[in-house]
Amino acid sequence: DMYGGLFIVRADPPYPTPDAPTATGQRDGSDNVILNWNAVDNARGYSVERSFVSDGVYELIAEHLITQSFLDSSARGQTAFYKVNAINGEGVGTSSIISIAPNPSQSPTKMPTGKPSSSPTHLPTKQPTNLCLRKGQICPPNPLSCCSKKCKKGKCT
Repeated sequence: DMYGGLFIVRADPPYPTPDAPTATGQRDGSDNVILNWNAVDNARGYSVERSFVSDGVYELIAEHLITQSFLDSSARGQTAFYKVNAINGEGVGTSSIISIAPNPSQSPTKMPTGKPSSSPTHLPTKQPTNLCLRKGQICPPNPLSCCSKKCKKGKCT
């Protein structure tokens, strides 16, 4: 009833959930992991998750990324497993798992053990509003990803 009743309106989403990015990874000469992925239509930003056990819990290590690359210096000497997420206000598209072994020249470190978890992977539920790296986060090859647009000694300032 348009004169005295309650209206319930459901709007159609303005765009679809983003597709999963296709991600690749490699090690640099310092045994850092360099991840790269394709740009995804309708993505508002990207996030990266990492685990040291293939079927373990994945930890969110970077979010609100606007570039298609990320450098992880915290996995030196260890095999690491990554997921790259494309995010918009309608949902998340998650890449397949990427396994990156350490450089053979790097000495191995003790790997943590873990059990499979039934807990869900952390996925942002809101559309990111600040798509830049905060102070102290590792700079990707492009310092413009830092909120301050400055990078010093590999970290955003």
